[in-house]
Amino acid sequence: SILLCKIAIRQFNKVSLEEDIIEAETALTEASAALGYSIQFLSEFPITELNAVTNIRGLSRVIVSSLKVFTNLKHSNYDYIRAIRLLENLAVFLFNKLVTLLQNVEIMSCSVDQKLKQIRKHTNELFEVWDENLAVQRLQLKDIAMRRGDKAITISFDKLLKLQSRIKHIFEFREEHDKFTRECSRVLRGQGSNSLSELHDAFNQVAAVSVFDISDEGQTAWSSTRALYDQCLDRMETHVINILGGRLQAAQTANEMFSVFSSFNALFFRPAIRNAVNSFRSALVWNVNEDVKRLQEKFKMRYDESLEKITV
Repeated sequence: SILLCKIAIRQFNKVSLEEDIIEAETALTEASAALGYSIQFLSEFPITELNAVTNIRGLSRVIVSSLKVFTNLKHSNYDYIRAIRLLENLAVFLFNKLVTLLQNVEIMSCSVDQKLKQIRKHTNELFEVWDENLAVQRLQLKDIAMRRGDKAITISFDKLLKLQSRIKHIFEFREEHDKFTRECSRVLRGQGSNSLSELHDAFNQVAAVSVFDISDEGQTAWSSTRALYDQCLDRMETHVINILGGRLQAAQTANEMFSVFSSFNALFFRPAIRNAVNSFRSALVWNVNEDVKRLQEKFKMRYDESLEKITV
C-alpha cells in the first residue's frame, strides 16, 4: 500500500499526499513494532493450559504460571496499560473458572468428610497463591510505571474478593450444618425430629439459590434464605437446650450429671448450647460437694469401725 502511494506521489506530485504517506508509514512501523512486542510477551502466556484446566489444583498451578509471565514485563516493551488490562482479564477468568469448577463438584450436596474438606483445602491454596503472586506483580507493575514515566494504575479485584468471602461462608455453613444435624441425630435419638426436619428443609432452600451469585440480587437471595435457616437453627438449639436441661435436672448425683454432659458434649461447639450449660454449673458444683461429703462420711465410718476392732 505504501509503495503504491509513493508511485501516486511521483505521478501527481502532491506534497500533502507525501506527508500523509510518511505519517502512515511511521504509524505502520510503530504498530508493527508493538505487534512484535506483544507476540513476544504473550508467547509465554499459558493460554492453552488455562482453557484446558479441569480441577482446582490445576487452576492453582496455571494461575501461578500466568502471573509469573508478568515478571518478563521489565525486559519487554509491551504496553503498560495492556498489561494492566491483561491482569484484570486474568482475574475475570479465575472468577468464572472457579465458579464453574465448584458447580461441577456440587459443593452444596457433596460429601463433607470425603469431598468437601478436600475441595476447601484446594480452594484455600488457590487463593493463597493468587494473593502471594499478585502482591509481587503489583509492586513490579508499579515500578515499571515509574521507570517508564507512566501513571501507576491501582487495580482492585472486588468481585473476586466477594467470591472468596462467599465461598468461605459456604464451606463454614455446610460443615457446621452437617456436624450439628449429625450430632443431634446421634444424641437425641429421635427426639426433636420435626425441628431437625425443618432445619434440613431450610438448608435445602439455601442450597437452591445461586450461591455464587454475588450481585445485589444474589446477595439478597443468599441473606434471606440464610436468615430463615438461622431461625430454624435457633428453634432446634432451644429444643436441644430444653432436653439437656430436663436431663440435668433429673440427675441426682454428680456422676449422673457428668454422664449427661458427656453425651451432649459434641453439641457444645454451638455457643447457645454451651452458654446454657453454664446455668447448671452451680448445681453440678453442689452435687460434687455432696458426693464428696458422702464419700468422706463413708471413709469416716469405716475408720471408726476399724478403731473399735483394734480397741477391742
